Amino acid sequence: ITDDAPNFVDLVKNHQLCWVHEIRKYKLCEIYKRIESETLEKLLKQWRNFYKLMKQFKNNQTRELRIKVRLEFDRICSTQTMVRPLDEQLARTKANRTELLLFLKYPQLPLHNNMAEIDIRERVIKRIISMQNRSLSGMQAWDLMLSLASTCRKIKLSFWRYLEDRVSMRESIPYLGKIINSL
Repeated sequence: ITDDAPNFVDLVKNHQLCWVHEIRKYKLCEIYKRIESETLEKLLKQWRNFYKLMKQFKNNQTRELRIKVRLEFDRICSTQTMVRPLDEQLARTKANRTELLLFLKYPQLPLHNNMAEIDIRERVIKRIISMQNRSLSGMQAWDLMLSLASTCRKIKLSFWRYLEDRVSMRESIPYLGKIINSL
């Protein structure tokens, strides 16, 4: 699940686009007049309601809801706002229909990629504070530690407790792979 960056094109077989990024594109449209702003707000309200419908489907994956999600997506994308930037964005969203609605085929997929974004943001912040790495091994060490910390956070395990367990060689805490596979 990614934003629509070109570096992800044809990288994986099933590529879902992030709904948070998709809705953000509407907010970035250049709107100049008050009436255009009101049109944008109405459109954003429709997308917010659609997002609620998608979450409803994720909690109750029925055939009827699946059809309703597809129909509502098509209805919103067929809207003619008479505001050129919004109509162009609606056409781009419609063109990405398959990638945006992939969760209907694979309900286990999240609707957004915020978890991945948070993981990446942590790495970027570390790089900015430290003013880059000085060696390849330093970069690999950062990546390893940030990955371990992120994994521990996601499975609600204290990263420091895990490190202490490994450094002391007690190994009272199972390996992260075993913990993840048991979830």
